[in-house]
Amino acid sequence: MTIKRNILFITLMILVSTMICAQYFYYGKNKVRRSTFDWQYIETEHFNIYYYTEDTTFIKTIASAAEKYFARLSDFLNEKPEEKIPVIFYNNHIDFEQTNLYPGFLPPGVQAFAEPVAHRVVLHGDRSHEELLRTLHHELGHIFEYAVLYKGIKRSALALRRPPDWIMEGFAEFVTGEWESFSLLTVRDSILNGQIPALKKNWEMELTGSTSRSPYDFGHLVFEYIQEKYGERGVRNLLRSFRGTSLINPRKNLYEIFSTSDREFNHEFQKYARERFKKYRLKENPDDYSFAMGPEFPYIYSFSHQISPSGEVLAVLTAHRKRGKLEFVLISMKDGKIVKNITPGFTTSYDDINVQFNPADGISFSWDQKSENIAFFVRKELDNYLVVMDVLEAQIVKKIKLENINDPASPDFFTDDRTLYFTAIQDSKSYLFSIDIETGKLAKLTDGTMFIRSVNISPDGKHLVYAAKTDGYYNLHLAPLGAPNNPVQLTNGPFNDITPVFSHDNKSLYFSSDELESFNIYKMDIESRQIHRYTDVQTGNFFPIEIPKTENTLVISSFFKGSFKLYKKIVAEPPGTRETAPPIPEAKIAQTESPEKKR
Repeated sequence: MTIKRNILFITLMILVSTMICAQYFYYGKNKVRRSTFDWQYIETEHFNIYYYTEDTTFIKTIASAAEKYFARLSDFLNEKPEEKIPVIFYNNHIDFEQTNLYPGFLPPGVQAFAEPVAHRVVLHGDRSHEELLRTLHHELGHIFEYAVLYKGIKRSALALRRPPDWIMEGFAEFVTGEWESFSLLTVRDSILNGQIPALKKNWEMELTGSTSRSPYDFGHLVFEYIQEKYGERGVRNLLRSFRGTSLINPRKNLYEIFSTSDREFNHEFQKYARERFKKYRLKENPDDYSFAMGPEFPYIYSFSHQISPSGEVLAVLTAHRKRGKLEFVLISMKDGKIVKNITPGFTTSYDDINVQFNPADGISFSWDQKSENIAFFVRKELDNYLVVMDVLEAQIVKKIKLENINDPASPDFFTDDRTLYFTAIQDSKSYLFSIDIETGKLAKLTDGTMFIRSVNISPDGKHLVYAAKTDGYYNLHLAPLGAPNNPVQLTNGPFNDITPVFSHDNKSLYFSSDELESFNIYKMDIESRQIHRYTDVQTGNFFPIEIPKTENTLVISSFFKGSFKLYKKIVAEPPGTRETAPPIPEAKIAQTESPEKKR
């Protein structure tokens, strides 16, 4: 059974093959089921689509997209499944986890799966509609693979006939016709640092220095190369060459399909990969900014970071390689050394911390104004909780169950240190929420028409900014704190502007954008809307945060050589600019009554 994972889950496990596996957290537990669903279905020419959501408009969108993808795949392969394909849609991941169509656990981050026998596609709605439809396209790619490879064989023979993962997953990614921004970034990073997988004589992929995500993304790249060099027929011939293979009928010498050898194929593919990303070689290396501030072994990765008001200490969400757990640590700003582990070892208070690996989803925790408490989200069985922890005492001071809240992310304390803002998903729509930490009272602040992620509140408590999808891309939106559902759109264009953060003087926004394909650090003057770019990196810089009591210096998280590391970056002289939109009308961003005044 093929499982599609998203960046949030995958890379935590994917980018480090020996690190954490989400199955680790759930190993040995009984599958929890507590819900029943009133299933309905609609029928199309090639699909039966099962659902229980009240949003039938979106179900019709899924149906239309499924038929479009079916036509593309059947035209491309000149083959198709013989029977109608069942598509089972769950509203959210928590409901999806309870499915009896998959016997194992489906930890947070698993997006969907496709069955090779019953040809069922099972997916959920905890992501933007664009991302969900791309996942549907990927899973239908698997269904067509099964139709080509497994026609008329018994269940027991599936494992013997399965092609290598890079073919199964790479083909499914390839047929979507697009790259996810972060997937392309990780592939580029590997290639620029000399870690290009090779294909062995038996066509297994040799993942030197790579991770479990590589079959998806490098498989995608191999199929692109095959199409460019050998045409669509070459792609079809490769897939069909695995039909009928088994222990009795072993695989053919697939290199003969392309009239080449394994050495020649690898040489040409690697040359193609290096040429594809050649223009990035002379771009910046984050090691040129400053020394990497950590965290250092046995901690790996910086998933989110926050700076204390004094500017002396960083709080970082990282992973302990030996313990296989996510942990919060304090790091000295002077030398990058670990000062304290806030969450040592394993706690039975929760199964695990909710990590936002994809920077577009925002930070994974927030540090209050006094640097006394941090707030983050956790999972325990089928529920999400907000946890507030005392940093000095390393003790949980508050744990609030979030009823009917899925994929909570990007928490940010209001200036009163009592109210927390965050984004989350309900019924396949994204919303901005606030919660009173003392009473647990929850408020929904937006109407769900935009897919909102990555929120930040201005230091003066008057405004907030967030990234929301517009025409398939994340753009920045600014709103008075009291009217977050009526924002002004600050940026636009066919690229993603993410991780916005206010400057300390409330006059500017720092953010990350893939306008140049790599994610670079930008700064916008809010009044004039002038935008300057401060980096030109090979892969990606994220989460720019000003260092208190310093001038023009940020702490950023850079993805480089397969890892997130923290660096200091001076932003005094911008090497580039972006064409700007007209200034924001002053009346449009006028302050309305704040939560602090209402109390």
